[in-house]
This record gives sequence, C-alpha cells and structure tokens, in this order.
Amino acid sequence: MWLEADGSAHAWVRGAIGAVERVRLGRAKRVLKAQQRLVLEGAPWIENLGTIVVGDDAIIVSKPVQSHFVTGPGGTIVIGARSSIGPGAAFAAHERIVVGEDAKVGAFVVVMDTDFHTAADIDASSATSPVKIGARAVIDDHVTILKGASIGEGAHVGAGSVVSGTVPAGAFVRGVPASVVVVDAPGKGSSSISPDRVPEVVMATVERTFAVTSAQPNQGPKDIPGWDSLGALRLLVALEEACGISLPEDSLRDVASIEELVDVVRRGFVSP
Repeated sequence: MWLEADGSAHAWVRGAIGAVERVRLGRAKRVLKAQQRLVLEGAPWIENLGTIVVGDDAIIVSKPVQSHFVTGPGGTIVIGARSSIGPGAAFAAHERIVVGEDAKVGAFVVVMDTDFHTAADIDASSATSPVKIGARAVIDDHVTILKGASIGEGAHVGAGSVVSGTVPAGAFVRGVPASVVVVDAPGKGSSSISPDRVPEVVMATVERTFAVTSAQPNQGPKDIPGWDSLGALRLLVALEEACGISLPEDSLRDVASIEELVDVVRRGFVSP
C-alpha cells in the first residue's frame, strides 16, 4: 500500500492489488478510506504537500482522537509494513520521517523533523533534520521525537519521554530528555549499571518484559498480566541480561512486588 501526493490537495491511494481511489486531503477533512492491507480505525487528518508512503498491513488509529500527518513541499513520511500508529499521533515532515517495519507507535506521540521557526525569529524557517524510527521499535504513549532523532531497531522509548539524538538498537530509554536505562545483553558478570540505578532498571525491565507502562513499585504478580511462573522465568533472564548479574533460579519465587524484586536484584550485586 502506498499513498503519494500529486502536488495538490488530493492524493492517489493504491491498494496491494491495484485498486485506486482519489480522496480529498487536508482541510477538507474527508475520510481517507482503507484499501487492501491498510487498516484505518477512524479518519486521520492528512495535509500532504509532499509524499506519504504506507506499507502493507500497517494500522493507523484515529479514534477516539484523530491522528495528524502533515508534509511540507518535498517532505516525506514513510510508515513501514505491519507498523502501527496510535490515536492522537502527530507527524510533521518538512524533510523525511521514517517508521520502520513492525514498529509500534503509541497514542499522542509527536514526531517532527523541524522546529518550524528559529528561537530568535518566529517568522524565520528552521533547519530540518530527518527522523528515523527503526524496525520493531516500540514508542510508548505521549512521547515527543524531535528533529534529527534516530531510534535504533528494537529500541523501546518509555512513556512521556522526549527524544533527540541517537537511541542505540535494543536500548530502553526514558525521561526528559530521554536517556538509556537498559541496553540489551551487556553480559552476565559484567554489570553495566551502578547499584543506585537498580530501582530504575528493574522497573524498566518489568515494563518491557510484560509490555506494560506506568507500573508501580507496590505492584507485583497479582497486578501485572503475564507475571506468572513462566513470566517470572522470562523476567529473571531479562534482569540478568539488563544488570549483568546472575540470580538463583528460585529467587523470584516469593516476590510479591516490584519493591521486593529490587531487593532481590540488589542482593545479586553483592553475591559471590
């Protein structure tokens, strides 16, 4: 599936088997109808003076809050195959924004490759810098991705973060500005974090392992879906990889909360 502007307020939408439909874009707010292998939940707002390319089996959600996609002259937005965009998202491309295949972009995520104007003069155009979200990356809700950001394959950006610069492949980042909390597989026995960061890393690892956001320290197996005996084993392995430590196989058996899990991991730093 791809969508390409024709230099006007219209676009051609071509399905995987060649079906073509011309639709109004921009301020007319007409519904962009789903073609083969593109799933639209609700009608996105599209103001396209450049090019928008959407891969097969991509999902774009615009309800209960409409998502917005805006390209300036020469700007390009590419949404990879099997990727998904949550409701209330906003993309603004004056140069190029690419979302890789199988990426997941949450609700109310803002992605822009321009500042729109300079700090000194609101009437002066800002320089642009392309944005890339790698394949299989996960962008949680309410994240802002600024111009020039490059998020590596399989990376995970925590909710509410602001991203600029480079996020390594496989890393978990969060914060304002976003910083690396966990990098995949540093290797057991070679801890990549300091003990005072254990609570932060444990929380991030729990959220990533069970695909949850905004977990609380007092929550545990009774509160977090998937945290059963098999989930505990997955969590154990993830914690060992994230912290570079070795933990006994039964160390999570009696853990009732993330707070208790933090204590278990701290003991792992001092165990022989």
